[in-house]
Amino acid sequence: MTRHLPIALLSLLGAACLTEAPTSPTSTSSVPVDLNDGWPIATPESVGLDPAALGELVDELRAWPDFWQLRSLLIAREGHLVSETYLRSLADIDRLHPIWSCTKQVLGILTGVALNEGVLESVDERALAGLPYMSAHPGLADSVRVEDLLTMRSGLHFDEADDAAAILRRSSGPALPYILSRPRRSSPGDAFQYSSGDSHLLLEGIRARLDEPFSQWAEREFFRPLGIESYEWATYDGVPFGGWGLMLRPRDLLRVAQLVLDRGNVGARTLVSESWIEEMLTPRVSDAGGELADFGYQWWIRRRGEGFYMAGSGGQFAVVFPRLQLVVSGTSEPDTDGALELSAETFLGIADRVANAVTR
Repeated sequence: MTRHLPIALLSLLGAACLTEAPTSPTSTSSVPVDLNDGWPIATPESVGLDPAALGELVDELRAWPDFWQLRSLLIAREGHLVSETYLRSLADIDRLHPIWSCTKQVLGILTGVALNEGVLESVDERALAGLPYMSAHPGLADSVRVEDLLTMRSGLHFDEADDAAAILRRSSGPALPYILSRPRRSSPGDAFQYSSGDSHLLLEGIRARLDEPFSQWAEREFFRPLGIESYEWATYDGVPFGGWGLMLRPRDLLRVAQLVLDRGNVGARTLVSESWIEEMLTPRVSDAGGELADFGYQWWIRRRGEGFYMAGSGGQFAVVFPRLQLVVSGTSEPDTDGALELSAETFLGIADRVANAVTR
């Protein structure tokens, strides 16, 4: 079942960030259960993963208080779900969880779908042409390309603290005019600034070229064929927000990353072209994530270690190791902040531990 909710409701998640760790976790088995949801189940041994090494890792994650933020850790190898740990509550297996900025990586895939279908002509297309409110911003309409938004180089100054908070506080009205009103910091295409505003402008650019609501199109062309039956995407005036807002079950976050590992294919169906996956994962902005990662088209590409990853505030991650045919995903307390937040470096270290458990 698909649900879309006003973004003001999602803001409640960020309104009361945790200031101290909870007192104890709920430990559960790491053996996946066959839910007949499209995930084939296998044992770690059968796909070349050392069960003892995985068990040792999970025991460490369950130890208090080292990784108290982490709620789930899922592992897939060679297209099979082989380990599924819920550290706080087994109910998380079917609970929708905010993935925050991992929404951007989903949008990167959806951009490829739009290009494959001819909704967008190319990444060089003027992304904002024809959007509402552009009469007040003619320079942007004539200069910002799809690629500028994919790589967060619109030139608009969008502050991920102040401006994101301002959008989350809004109870009505579209987000588009607020983002367009942000000051210009550089010419389009010149400089990278991590920007949820740019991601939303990208979504608006796709939406303006559709003959149907964006949500309806994304449901038919992405979520349903991928097997994601239940999700929420926070909206303004019925328009999903491009920079964050998706809520997925942990298995479905893993499913998105598996799609990219599978080069855009779901079984016999090509959901998005392999050529787009290659373009999306080509580094475009060096050091965008510091020493950890470069930035492609809305995706993070590791600088140290193999692969690429999705990343969302509070510790929501999915890491893909293409050579090993391995995906590791995790969800965490969504309302942590600062020193309490599970960092990308920490989760990448966990994922690397899983990769080191590969035996063949």
